[in-house]
Amino acid sequence: MARLCADPVQAGRMGGVARETVAARFGADVMRAKLCDLYDATLAGTQLSSTTPEPAI
Repeated sequence: MARLCADPVQAGRMGGVARETVAARFGADVMRAKLCDLYDATLAGTQLSSTTPEPAI
């Protein structure tokens, strides 16, 4: 934390990458699609295959 406080440019870069990662994985469009898939599978009486989360950067 001290290193990031001392280097606001690096902190900003890391924050930007984190923001993009969260938006790509948990944005409204992504979550809506996942929820629709879950509903479809539930109505069809099937189970969604579990996916392994992407590794953190």
